[in-house]
Amino acid sequence: MKVAFYLNIISPHQLPLAREVVRLVGEASFRYVYAEDFHAERKAMGWSDGDVPRWCVKGDENTPELMDADLVYTGIRCPSLMARRSSAGKKTAYYSERWFKPIPICGMLLPGWLRMLSHNYREMARQMVALLNKPAMKYLPCGPWAAKDLQAIGLTESQMLSWGYYVSPGKYQMGRIMHGEFLRALWVGKISQLKRVDTIVKAVRCVGKNIELTIVGDGPDKARIVKLANGLPVEFLPSQPIARVREIMREHDVYVFSSNGMDGWGAVVNEALEEGMYVIGTKETGASAVMLPKNALFSSGDYRRLAVLLKQCVEHKMAGMLKGQGIGSWTASAAAERLLGLVR
Repeated sequence: MKVAFYLNIISPHQLPLAREVVRLVGEASFRYVYAEDFHAERKAMGWSDGDVPRWCVKGDENTPELMDADLVYTGIRCPSLMARRSSAGKKTAYYSERWFKPIPICGMLLPGWLRMLSHNYREMARQMVALLNKPAMKYLPCGPWAAKDLQAIGLTESQMLSWGYYVSPGKYQMGRIMHGEFLRALWVGKISQLKRVDTIVKAVRCVGKNIELTIVGDGPDKARIVKLANGLPVEFLPSQPIARVREIMREHDVYVFSSNGMDGWGAVVNEALEEGMYVIGTKETGASAVMLPKNALFSSGDYRRLAVLLKQCVEHKMAGMLKGQGIGSWTASAAAERLLGLVR
C-alpha cells in the first residue's frame, strides 16, 4: 500500500501521525509532500522542522507520488487533484477545521455562515461538497463544528470520519495525580485577542488564593494581559521550543484552553493531556468539545464559570483527588490505524 500526505508545511502537529503511518507501511511506500517552508512567525514560536525525514519532499499537487498513492491524506483544498484521484477510484482523505469560523469585525464575532453570502465562497464550498460526496473521498472534520459546517451544506454523514490533530506521546499518557496546596495553572500560545487569555487572568483574580498561573508566549495582546495581571500570582515567559513546552507542562497541574471559536482545533489540548495534565477548555473549539468531559468545559469569555472550575481543581488537589484525564484513543498510533483502514 502506498500512502502520501499533501500538506502546507512540515508540521509538528502532523509528523507524529506521519511517523506512525511509516511504521505501518514502510518508508519506501510513504511520501510527505509539503508545499512551503516555515513562516518566520512559526519559527519565532518555537516550531522547527529539525532534521527533515528522508520521506519528506517539497512539491505541489502535480507531484507524481500524489497520483500514484493508494491513499492521499491532505489538508489542502485541491479540487483538481481530488477530481483526478476520484475519477481513478483512488481514496483521498481531506481534513479541515471548521469552515464557518466566526467572523471578527470591530471587536465582535459575527456568525460564520455569513461567508456563504459571497458568491465565490458559496461556489467553492459547493464544489468541495460535491467532490467529498463521491465514493473515493472521505472528509475528516477536526471537531464537531467542522462536521456540522459541511453537513449544513449537503455533505452526507457517511462520508465523514471524526478527526483531529495528533501529537507525540507524552510522559504520563494515563494521567497523573497532583498533590499540594497550590494549583499550578498553565497557558501556552500566541497571545492574541482570539485566545481570550484575559478570561484566565480574571478567573485567577476570582479564585483569590492557592493558585499560580504561568503564561508562555508572545503576541499583540501581551501588553494588555500583563497589565491586567498586575498584582496577581502570574508569571510570564517568552515563547519556548515545543520540547521545552512539554517539560513545562510536566511542572504544572492544570492547562486552561481559553480560545474562542476562531480556533478550529487546538493541538495544545492534545499535548497537555499527553503530559498528564488536567485540562479545562472552551465549548467552542474542536479539541475541547470532543476530548474533554462536559464538566471540564466553559463558554469562551465566561471567567466566572472558569473560576468555579479552577476552585474545584484547587480543592481536589489539596485532597489528593486531582489527576489528568488521559489522552484515550486520540493518539497518533490509533489515528494511523483508522486512516489506513480507509483502504484496507
